[in-house]
Amino acid sequence: MLAQSEVLQKRLWNQTVAAIRPIRGLEVASTFVDAMNLTIDEGAARVAARRAHVPPRVLVVLLVYMVIAALILGYVMSRSPKRTATAVLLGLVTLAYLLILDIDRPTSGGIREPQTPMRDLLATMQKSPPASYGTVVTGP
Repeated sequence: MLAQSEVLQKRLWNQTVAAIRPIRGLEVASTFVDAMNLTIDEGAARVAARRAHVPPRVLVVLLVYMVIAALILGYVMSRSPKRTATAVLLGLVTLAYLLILDIDRPTSGGIREPQTPMRDLLATMQKSPPASYGTVVTGP
C-alpha cells in the first residue's frame, strides 16, 4: 500500500503542475499550490505513521506482564468455583493483546487503513481537468 500511496501522490503532483500552468499569473495559484503541498504533506505523514510501530521491547514486556498476571490469577483462583470468570478474563486480556498487534500493523490483519481519501481526491481532480482551470463558469 505504501507504493500505491506514493504513486497516487506523484499523480496528484503531476496534475497540480499541469493545472497551475494556465493560472500561474492569478493570485489563486499560490493558494492552490499550498493546498496541494498540504495534501502531499498529509500523505507523507500517513506513510510515516504507517512505518512507525510499537517497539518490540514494549510488546515483550506486555506479554510477560500478561503471562505473570495469568499465572497469579490461575494460582489464586485454582480452587475457586469461579473458574469460568477467570477464563473469560484471561481471554479478554489475550484479545486486547491481539488487538494491539493488529492495530500496530495497518497494512495486514483484520483492521486495515483504507486509501479511500487519496482516491477520492484524485477522482475529484480528474473530474476537473487542468484545461478547465482559469475559466469562469457562469450560471448554476
